[in-house]
Amino acid sequence: MITAIGTGLRKSDILGLKWENVDFDENLIMIIMKKTEEPVIIAMTPEVRQTLWAIHETEGKKYQQVETAKNYVFVNPKTEKPLTDIKTAFRAALRRAGLKDRGYRFHDLRRTCASIMRKKDVPLLVIQKQLGHKSQKTTERYLNTDIEDMRKAASTLSQAWFDNLKTRQNGTQETQALDSPPATALLSGGPVAEA
Repeated sequence: MITAIGTGLRKSDILGLKWENVDFDENLIMIIMKKTEEPVIIAMTPEVRQTLWAIHETEGKKYQQVETAKNYVFVNPKTEKPLTDIKTAFRAALRRAGLKDRGYRFHDLRRTCASIMRKKDVPLLVIQKQLGHKSQKTTERYLNTDIEDMRKAASTLSQAWFDNLKTRQNGTQETQALDSPPATALLSGGPVAEA
């Protein structure tokens, strides 16, 4: 789950991750995404790096002699083969977190990664590249817009509106009080008929 939230990779790409894709010196993961067949380079967060390093130092060395598993990051300890699915482990994690009946899927971790980056003002193009999307429209569908985002947008719009009016009034004439501007005063093209 740390790898999923910290990278935004799809489950198939995480389970297919090989040690040759992980560069600890440069703190990068470099893969060709299975779904899109596009190359992606992801900078590892300290949490992802620490998690993968811990696996490398324990499990990675343990399975170096097992031909089918030696190159894979995530290996089933019972079969000593690469993991093919993690439904049971994911459900158990949701149950322990008290989220069992919320309908979460592993893919929601990819959406969480995108939403966190967007809330921290990471440019949309960067998020698109990290997720390996060919289109920004696809990336935009991943970004959750909640009520706090909407309030922030309204506040930003209000401030821009107020600043625009203040600049116009200081530069031309003092008309009405700043707290009750006429709608036409804010239009860049001047007065228009009210709708």
